[in-house]
Amino acid sequence: MSSTPQTPTSPRATNHTRAASVASTASAAAAALAATEARTLSAALERASGALAALVRDVTAQLAEASATAHATAVHVHAGAVDTVQRVEAPSAAAAGLVARADELGNALNDRLVAIYEDVRAVHLALDFLEPRVDLVLANAATAQAPPQSK
Repeated sequence: MSSTPQTPTSPRATNHTRAASVASTASAAAAALAATEARTLSAALERASGALAALVRDVTAQLAEASATAHATAVHVHAGAVDTVQRVEAPSAAAAGLVARADELGNALNDRLVAIYEDVRAVHLALDFLEPRVDLVLANAATAQAPPQSK
């Protein structure tokens, strides 16, 4: 047997060993706590990331729905505008045709009234010219039919 001389442990050495042990335990506890916190934070980050991704998908779907609704509305408004134009266009064209025909008839009526006026004027001129002759013819006829006067 070998005999190793035992050295008496001093209280200072014992305190130093205990302090190193406590420090090592504290360090291990801090490392375990840090690892636990890291896992907790990692799990929370994963949950937050999943929630954010779901929110992005939801907002994207709502924007797509709003875009589709806006497009459908624009298509309906365009179709309504085309329909309104077509409904107004035919009566407007008919009205324009009626106005053009009324203008034609008005011009023809005006031409006819001018012609009638000229005819009436010519008749008046002829009557003015013939009136003294008619008076003369009537006077001659009255004289020719008068009984002879006795003397």
